[in-house]
Amino acid sequence: MSGPTAERIRVLCVDDEPGFAALVADALAAEGERFVGTAATDASEALGLLSDETDCVVSDYDMPGRDGLDFLR
Repeated sequence: MSGPTAERIRVLCVDDEPGFAALVADALAAEGERFVGTAATDASEALGLLSDETDCVVSDYDMPGRDGLDFLR
């Protein structure tokens, strides 16, 4: 990969349903090496994985403890 259009897109997938966030992350990876998906099962874990390199967050809304909007804030 080279050039600005070939940069990796890092997506953080957050869902409390076991396996669903991982399924989304794996589906992104199957689209090609341009996407890098990381899965988290709750907002607290996701906050620990979130970094300046994260390009996109895909989050469930209805999660125990902290819903998707609280996580966004």
